[in-house]
Formats: sequence, C-alpha cells, structure tokens
Amino acid sequence: MSAPKPKSNEWIQLLTPSLLEGKNLLSEFEAKRVIAGSKKLPDRYQGLGIEGLVKIICGDIDEGVELCERSILLAPQDQVTWANYALAFANKGIHSKQLEILRRAVDAVREPELLSDVIIVAAFWIDMDLLNKVVPMYIAMEIQPSETCAAAISTFDKLLSLGEQVKDLEEVAKAVRKVAERHNLPPVSTQVGDDGYGMLAFSFVVDTDDVALLSTLNDQLVEEMIGSGLETSNCIGFFEPKGE
Repeated sequence: MSAPKPKSNEWIQLLTPSLLEGKNLLSEFEAKRVIAGSKKLPDRYQGLGIEGLVKIICGDIDEGVELCERSILLAPQDQVTWANYALAFANKGIHSKQLEILRRAVDAVREPELLSDVIIVAAFWIDMDLLNKVVPMYIAMEIQPSETCAAAISTFDKLLSLGEQVKDLEEVAKAVRKVAERHNLPPVSTQVGDDGYGMLAFSFVVDTDDVALLSTLNDQLVEEMIGSGLETSNCIGFFEPKGE
C-alpha cells in the first residue's frame, strides 16, 4: 500500500514539500510568512491548523499538537485539518500518532475523502479494527474509490480471507511499526505476501540502499518479534529497499 498525499490550500501548498519529506524545507523567512498569512485567514481554526503544521514541521512537536488540537476543537468536522495533522506525523515516522489521529477523525468526520485516507493508512498497517469500522461506511456511500483506495479495500478483502491467521500478521505489522518509528522511517509502501504453503509476510519498503541500515532494521525486528512472542507464528516481517 502507498501513503496518502496532503490536502491543499494556498498556504498548505507552501508546506506540502516539507509535509511529504517529513522535514523542514522552509527557510526561517518562509515559515514566518506562512504563520503570518495563516493568522489573517477569516476562519481562525484554519490559521491555527496551519500554524500547528508549521510548528510540527519545524520540530516544535508539543506546540504544534496544541495548535492543531485547538483547531480541531473549533472545527471538529474539518477534514483538511485532520488529514494534514495525521500526515505530518506519518512522514516524520511517528506512525502510531498518525493512526491515533485518524481513529479520532473517523468519529468526527464522515466525508468520503477522509475515510478514503483512513482506509489507505489502515491497510498500510494491517489495522483490522479500523478497517472493519471504516470500509463498510465507505462502501455504503456508493462512490467510486481512487485507485489507491480500491487497492486498500482489495487488501482488506484479502486479509479477511486469512481468518484467524490475520491476527498474527497484524501483530507482525505492529512490530515493524515499532522499529520503523525508532528510526523515524517515513511511509513508502508495505506489502502482504505468502509463500503458497501457509507462511505470510509483511514487508515495509525503506527508501535506502544502505545495506547496514537494512541489516540493523531487520535484526531489531527479529528481536521485537521474539519479544512479542511471534517467533513460532506462521508470519514473518522484514524491511526491504525501494526498487527502481
């Protein structure tokens, strides 16, 4: 599965490269310009949300969270704020926070575009509780999904066909996520595979050709899986380099 993209408006467009890269690509002048511009927006919740994103991008996580939460408090049904708030953490490699934000968003917003993003992220991480909650909502809307969302729904259908075995696969994905967060790895894509003999695999793609890093990631993943009691399951996990 691939990750969703930022939602845009005039000021978000300036933040988009930094949101996608998960690091600050703004000059000090640009950051101040965006914040100044956001404060002039007629809807205060929009300004708070954009200022919060700038703070998160620049590494002021606590202040950024406070601002985004204030924005959400003022306009809990604004899907743009929810989506970009979650994405800011995903591309910084803080995936658990992204999932936590999206779980809350589902209870506040029932717009197709946001639900599509939630499905994509939930399929990316094999979050079955979230998929079981959101996919039926989305299908009931009877709209044409994007190619990425359709692929996520297809992944969900495949996961449902695994029966009880999906529980171990979900735990392997959690172990992968813990290691990915330890190294602040941004989301590229994940994949569920099988060997045709009952062994399942969950792989996380890393945008690197550093063999030493990949070895470290996979060694730490083995330790994490053993610590979670997954060494005897029929599911494995691994990190792999991004292909050409």
